[in-house]
Parts: sequence; C-alpha cells; structure tokens
Amino acid sequence: MEQAESTEARALVRRAAEAAGLLDSLRETETCLYVDFAAFFLRELEKGMQMRAAFGSEMAERGAEAGPRYVVSQRIFGDISLTVGICGQAEVLARLASAYGEMEIEKGDILFIDALMEFLNVINGLYIIERAGDGLHLEIGLPRAGRRIKTGRWLLRLPVRTEVGSVELLLSKYELL
Repeated sequence: MEQAESTEARALVRRAAEAAGLLDSLRETETCLYVDFAAFFLRELEKGMQMRAAFGSEMAERGAEAGPRYVVSQRIFGDISLTVGICGQAEVLARLASAYGEMEIEKGDILFIDALMEFLNVINGLYIIERAGDGLHLEIGLPRAGRRIKTGRWLLRLPVRTEVGSVELLLSKYELL
C-alpha cells in the first residue's frame, strides 16, 4: 500500500471511529485491518469500475431527504472477522453497477443490486487471496442486500467519492443486515 494512501485511510478510519463514538475502543490491530481494507477497496474500486475515486473529507449525510438507500454487504471470516458493505442512494449505486457491468442499469432495475453484490464478492475474494500471502486463512460468506442496517452495532462509515456520486464503505465486526 502506498504511504499517502495509508495515511489518508488511517485518518479517515480514526474520524469515522470518533463519529461513531468508538475511538477509545478501537484496538491497533483493528485499526490496521480497517485501514488496510479501506485502501485496498479504494484501489479495487478504481480498477474495477475504471473511474477515479477518493475518500470523502466529511462523514456522509444520512438524512431522509437523500432518498432511498440500499446496502450490499459480505462477511469475511477466519483469522480475522470483518463485514464489508457499500451503502448509497439507488441512483448512485445503479451508476456504479453500470460502470462495473459495462452496461446501462437503471435505478429501478434490480440488476444493480446483483451487479454490486458481484463486485463486492470480487473485491473481497481478491482481498482474501492477498491476505493468504501474509499467512492468513480467510473465507467469505454470501453477499447480502437490504435497505436497513442493523443499529446498535460496532460500525464505521467511510465516505467515498466517485465520478458518479458518493457512497459509504461500511466496516463492522458484525453482520450489517
């Protein structure tokens, strides 16, 4: 991981932990895991979607006026435990899915959820392969989709800006949906 990318990811993880009231309970091993995954995700998002992406400077707005939001998530388990999710407005997620699938997918077309679950599965698969090189044994669960994130759980929300709009990268110890 490049040093600038790592520094930016570390600062974002700390801000997200502070916003969630979890800064004091975040262990260094967890910080390293979340920083590593966040930077990996951003690189793979740019590669897989073939578009520029960057961490947002401010925590994402989650007001009702933002419109319907969807979540796709997947659990990574084994030597580490992490649930990864992508959350955003249907319109933005449909544009991301279109970029990944290299075909036009409208927000009313449920295919955008399937394409994003496949994209998340690919990213997480690549991540566990990379971590296997570090001696970690990891597996991934089936991708899931929904509209409501379980509340009261340990959750970091990292804002990500793309050419088609902003989404949140969700990182948690627990299931999101």
